[in-house]
Amino acid sequence: MSKGATKAQIRTWRPREFQRLGRNPAGPDPLSGRGFPTGLIASLPLPGEAREVVIEGSTLNAEQQTAYLALGARGLGIIKVSQFQMPILLGQLDLPGDTTDVAVDATPKLAAVAANAGGLHLVDVSDPMQPRLRQTLSVDASQVEIIGGVAYVAAGSELRSYDLGFVRYGPVLEGR
Repeated sequence: MSKGATKAQIRTWRPREFQRLGRNPAGPDPLSGRGFPTGLIASLPLPGEAREVVIEGSTLNAEQQTAYLALGARGLGIIKVSQFQMPILLGQLDLPGDTTDVAVDATPKLAAVAANAGGLHLVDVSDPMQPRLRQTLSVDASQVEIIGGVAYVAAGSELRSYDLGFVRYGPVLEGR
């Protein structure tokens, strides 16, 4: 509480008063009094049922945000979400199996897609408009996460780990 102000005065400050007094030059109202819509902002028809959504990209640059979707029987979908009010379907790749999860390793631009009995699909997403299947691992993969170039896969009663560093240059090494 500032010197000379009472509790009642502090509670009754309004955003416009802060601006008028120069306490916060940007003001606490970045939309300048305009309301922001609540509820549904945008919608995009998808080629399949979205089972999982993962968003990758820069938190500093909204122009570089991409969503990767596990689309059930329709494989992998890639959507530009840089403008949240106008998502754009960039690419889609049909994959064997029922895709339920996706994880992305941003550095090599590789998506790992869990397709249950269809396996674990490793997809090159360097060109989001034309994703390419690089390799399919024979594992009943229901969930996948990638950390540090290693894919951790839930396969039945096992957790399996796969070194993704060799996908670009050779076979994937399997670990347990």
